[in-house]
Amino acid sequence: MLDSVATRLTGDQLVRQVIQGSGNMPAYGKNLSPPEVAALVGFMSTLHKPTEAPARDSTRPTQAAARDMQTNATAQMASTKP
Repeated sequence: MLDSVATRLTGDQLVRQVIQGSGNMPAYGKNLSPPEVAALVGFMSTLHKPTEAPARDSTRPTQAAARDMQTNATAQMASTKP
């Protein structure tokens, strides 16, 4: 199961998934040492196809989205000035 989500999760999200488990996947935090978790997550990162971009944290906006939000906020502030 983890291999099917490895291409959709960031490294931090994979670490959390391995340690805490989720859904059908049990937690392995008590069974694996930190170096073993790191090795597993390192392996999981090799499952990306060479042409496929690595996963990104969807809770953080992309640079373009952040720039657009800043532009919109600036425009909105300018339009409300008397």
